[in-house]
Amino acid sequence: MAEENGTSAIERLKTELYRRVQPPEKERSGFYEREFDVPKDWSEANAAAEEPVAPSEHLARFFSMKRLFIASLIFFGIALLFFLFVVLRGSNIVSSRNVSILVDGPTAVKAGEALSLQIVIENKNNTALEFSDLLIVFPQGTRVAKNLEEELTRFRKSLGTIAPHKTVTETVDAALFGQEGDEKEITITLEYRAEDSNAIFVAEKKYKTHISASPFAIAVAAPNEVSPKQEFALEVLVSSEADEAVENILVALDYPFGFSFMSATPEPSFGNSTWSLGDLPKGGKRTVSIRGVLEGQDGDEKVFRIEGGLAEAENPQKLGVVYGTSLKTLRIVRPSLGISSFVGGNDADEVAIPSGARVDAEARLVNNTPTKITDARVAVTFSGDVLEKTSVTVPSGFYRSIDNTIIWDKNSVAALKEIAPGESVRLSFSFAALSPLRSSVRIKNPVVALAITAEGKNVTSEGTQKDVRVETAQLAKVNSDIEFSQRVAYYEGPFGNSGPIPPKAETETTYTVFWTIVNTTNDLRDVAIEARLPAYMRWVDAVSPSNEKITYDPDSRVVKWRAGDVLAWRGVASLPHETAFQVGLLPSVSQIGRAPILVEEAAFSGTDEFTNAALSDRSPAVTTELTTDSKFQAGNGTVTQ
Repeated sequence: MAEENGTSAIERLKTELYRRVQPPEKERSGFYEREFDVPKDWSEANAAAEEPVAPSEHLARFFSMKRLFIASLIFFGIALLFFLFVVLRGSNIVSSRNVSILVDGPTAVKAGEALSLQIVIENKNNTALEFSDLLIVFPQGTRVAKNLEEELTRFRKSLGTIAPHKTVTETVDAALFGQEGDEKEITITLEYRAEDSNAIFVAEKKYKTHISASPFAIAVAAPNEVSPKQEFALEVLVSSEADEAVENILVALDYPFGFSFMSATPEPSFGNSTWSLGDLPKGGKRTVSIRGVLEGQDGDEKVFRIEGGLAEAENPQKLGVVYGTSLKTLRIVRPSLGISSFVGGNDADEVAIPSGARVDAEARLVNNTPTKITDARVAVTFSGDVLEKTSVTVPSGFYRSIDNTIIWDKNSVAALKEIAPGESVRLSFSFAALSPLRSSVRIKNPVVALAITAEGKNVTSEGTQKDVRVETAQLAKVNSDIEFSQRVAYYEGPFGNSGPIPPKAETETTYTVFWTIVNTTNDLRDVAIEARLPAYMRWVDAVSPSNEKITYDPDSRVVKWRAGDVLAWRGVASLPHETAFQVGLLPSVSQIGRAPILVEEAAFSGTDEFTNAALSDRSPAVTTELTTDSKFQAGNGTVTQ
C-alpha cells in the first residue's frame, strides 16, 4: 500500500470515521475542473456502463459517418466518369501497339543470293495512319539483288494513308553477304502520323536470318612447324562455291609478329599483304603463294589470319564485306641440326662487303639434339654475277666451280663423321666480289647470295636413325667501288693562275686544286670531302662550279666540300663529279730548295644507299710538284730564291 506521512490508508480512514467534527473539505487540483463519479463497488460500475449515451454524442457520431459516405460517393463518381471517358474516347486513340508488322522470309540464305522479304503491316487502330513510310535498314555489305555492284544500306518507301483495320503488303529483295554462319539482322520500321497531329510515331520489327553458305571457300596450306629464319611457303587457295561469278575478290593477310615477307606469286596488289584477284567464275580457283621467314623462340606459335571478300566501294584496298576467314598456326621449333653463316664476322641476314677485296666467312654447325648426329654434310652455294670465282678458297673441303658450291663431308672434315650433343663444327672459307673498276661488269646494286644446307643422320634414343636437313641463307651486298683523287695544276683549270713557276721565295704563286669523285655500282648520299691548308697557304675564295657547296673555315683552315648525292656510274658512264678551288702560296726563304705542301691529305666520306654502309677514302697531300699538269716541267716545283 502507498503510505503518506508514515500513515497507512486504512489508519487514515479509521481516523476520519471517528472524528467528532466535520472534516475539512479537501481542495481539488487546479488541473481538473470536471468531477468524476467513481463507483465504489463492482455493482455500481456495471450499472454505470448500462446507462445510455448522451444524445449529443449520438449526433456527432452520425454526422461523421455521413461525411465519410458522401466522400466515398464523390470519389467513385469521379472514377466512373474517368473510366467512361477512357472507354468512350479510347476508340479514337492511335497506339503503336495496335500496329502489327509481320515479316515472312527464310531463316537462312546463301551469301550473294537474293533474299525476298514479304512485309505485312496491319493497322488495328480505329483511326487512319497518315503519311506512313516504310524504312528498312540492312546490315553492312548488303547489295541490290538485281545489281550486286550497287550497295544497299537503307530502303524507304512511302505507303501514304493506312485506313483503320486495313493491311498493306510490301515485298523487298536484297542480297546479303558474309561468311558461313554469320547472323544478319534487318530492322523494319513504320513511321506515321496520327490524325490532326504533327508528331511522328514509330513501330519497329527486327528480322534475323543466317548465312548458310559463302560464295567461296578459303583453304591454307603451310607447314605446321618451321625453324627460325628458315624460309617457308604459305599457300592460300580461294575456290568458288557460288552458282555464278563473284566479282572483285579481295584477299588480305594479317601477318604475325616476327614474320618477314620475302616474295609472293602473284605479286601483292597493295603493300605486301593484299591481293585483288578480280572476278572468280563459277567453279573457279585462285592461288596466292607467299614466301617468308619467321623469327621467334623455340615453342612460339605464330598465327596467320587470312580474310577474303568484297572490297569497299570508297577504298578498294580495304575489305568491305568478309566472305570467309581462315587461321593458320605455325609453331617455331629449334632445328635438330643448327646451321648459321658468318660473312665478315657478321651473321645478319644481310651484310655489306667491299668490292674487289677478299672476305673471310664461316659456316657453323651445331647438334641441338640429346643424341649424336652422324655423316653430316654441309654445302655453301654462291649465286650472283659479281662473284670472283678465282677468289674462293677453302682450307678444307672442295670448291666445285661449275655450280659455285663448296662441299664439306666426313671425308674432308673428320669432325663431321660424328657430332656429339651440343657440339659444334666450324667450316671456314673466303671469297671476293668483282670490282667494277677493274672489270667489264656493269650491274647496279650487286649482291653475292649464299645458300647453306646441312644434312645428317640423327640417332634417336631408341637407336633408330632419322634424316635431318636444315637450310639457311645470307645475302652479301657489295659496296659501291669509289675513286677519289686530289690533284693540283697551274696551267690547267678554270682559273687564271699567277706568280712565278718555279715558285720564288717571298713571291706569291696561285694554284688550282681539283677534287674528283668516280662512283660505280650504287648511289651515294651525304658525300663530303675535306682537307686542311698549311699555315703558309692563302684561301683565294675562287670556286668552280660556283654553285658547289665549298666552304673554308679560317680558324681550323679546313676546306670542306659537301657534294651531297652521287649517282651510280658517275665518272664511268659519264663525266666524274669534280670541283676546283684556288689557293695561293707565299714561300718563305726557309722553304728554298723544297717543294712545299699546298693541301694536306684529303678525306672522303659518304653512305652507300644500297648497303647502307659508311664509305671512306683518302687522297695524299699535294705539293708544288705538279705531276698531273701536262705543261709542267719536272724540277719546277722547288722554291727558288
